[in-house]
Amino acid sequence: MLKRILAAALAVCLVLLTFGCGQNADEQETQPTRKSAAEGGQRIAIIIGDQSQNPEIYAAAAEIARTYDDSIMIVKYAQNYYMDNTAVSEIASTVAENDSVTAMIFADGVTGTGEAVKKVREMRSDMYIAVCNPHEGSVEMHDANLVLSVDFPALGEQMVKKAKEMGAESFVFYTTNRHLKYSSVVALRNAVEEACKAEKMTFKAMSSVDLYDESRTLEIAKQYLAEDAARQMEKFGAKTALFCTEPQVQGALAAQAIRHGMVMPATFMPSPLSLAADLGVDLTGHETDSAYALEQLKAGDSGAAGHVATWSFSAYAAFLQAALDAAIGAVNDSGPAASVKSVTDLLTANNGGTAVTVTTDANKAYLVQSGLVVL
Repeated sequence: MLKRILAAALAVCLVLLTFGCGQNADEQETQPTRKSAAEGGQRIAIIIGDQSQNPEIYAAAAEIARTYDDSIMIVKYAQNYYMDNTAVSEIASTVAENDSVTAMIFADGVTGTGEAVKKVREMRSDMYIAVCNPHEGSVEMHDANLVLSVDFPALGEQMVKKAKEMGAESFVFYTTNRHLKYSSVVALRNAVEEACKAEKMTFKAMSSVDLYDESRTLEIAKQYLAEDAARQMEKFGAKTALFCTEPQVQGALAAQAIRHGMVMPATFMPSPLSLAADLGVDLTGHETDSAYALEQLKAGDSGAAGHVATWSFSAYAAFLQAALDAAIGAVNDSGPAASVKSVTDLLTANNGGTAVTVTTDANKAYLVQSGLVVL
């Protein structure tokens, strides 16, 4: 028990230290008063991974930490969570032992989140639980109060149609064996393959580098895509769409599509933020600003015009902030119960007003779709 409490305390300290570094006394004095998310000493816990695992979620959590006072607790699970399926549930159940925590948000529903939700619910029937991006599928999250997911079947069909509009006749879908254990990725892949048949486009499934293989790095993954894109260009020609399920290589794949005159009709977990760095856009000071990223990508010298499409906002950031707003309403008895309308309103309030379509699945998860914007 003591070991688990110390582990949770250390995780919290590490996150707060990382988010709080770089400010001198004068800068801190000029910071605006931070908001309180909950009344009466209640706290909302946000469970996240390491910055290297998902920079977008980490940046969104950092922005929340700057905005709110200690009524928000941000906790990291172990970096090797993908090798230890108990890592997420261990940290979540430790946090749940703190009676002041009355809401918990899993910012990215990685492997092990389903078991974590189950454990927390067994411990705390009163806990408000929200899950964003359930990798294991919504059925594993049935004990949560709110589950937000991209509507992957709809996205798959949509991006094939967008690829055809952009001139593609072939579609190359990169993924890994690990990702194919996720129901969301399987649903997306199947939807893309079926849509390609309907549109009479060639569908090609390809393996990509798994970043969680100990011998692989992000640079190796990017290099593989660069080499394989050239091979696909030789095989199918420039009228080819490229797509990959690894969030961290979206920009690198977009760069290859541009280089070869191909197209990239969507990004996995759609977002313009994931494209910026590899396409020469500096987001320093604008790490969570999707509108700024989109504007710079369109106006800059990235060469993306007509070759790359994505949502106009970050699904990661919008989902996390919408889940937080829902949790704040729940713990303060000030918000409406979750419904298609309330979720739609929360998302549009946190994505710059962009229209979204929200539906529910058999497990009462909320599935989100929005329009693909060609840069």
